[in-house]
Amino acid sequence: MAWFQACTNLFIQTALLLLECTFSNLIVMAGSRRWFAYTLDDGTVVGINADESNVEAVNGGQANVPTLAPSRQAPKGTKLRSVVYQSADGLRNIRIPVLTGTVYAAIPANLATIPNPLQASGTQGGGTLSFASKTPEKVRPPKFLADTGLTDGDTPG
Repeated sequence: MAWFQACTNLFIQTALLLLECTFSNLIVMAGSRRWFAYTLDDGTVVGINADESNVEAVNGGQANVPTLAPSRQAPKGTKLRSVVYQSADGLRNIRIPVLTGTVYAAIPANLATIPNPLQASGTQGGGTLSFASKTPEKVRPPKFLADTGLTDGDTPG
């Protein structure tokens, strides 16, 4: 009976250690979330809800827009323009939305590194995160832009 209890305790400790190791590198949120004004490439301003410290590190503290209705969010199928910063050891990557095309065009020239948002908490190293890549905004068009050819009540014309 004692060996069973010892094996059970060892199994639980191993499982907890494995979970801790697995999830310690997945931490990408450093602060609270809030609404930001995101300007689409066509000039439409929509609201996005994102991590405050990460977005402000790249975009420089944009205005809070909590009054935008859900209909003023990015259209379905829109992939926001973003940048990726990573730690020196390559184990931590953060994808951060870039709120305007002007800021996006200036990266990485003006933001080759950003402060590590988790440095103060002491959970993930410290120092800075370096620019790794950037992704432009992409809008996927609706799947059916033409008549399907089915007789579904359409009038010829």
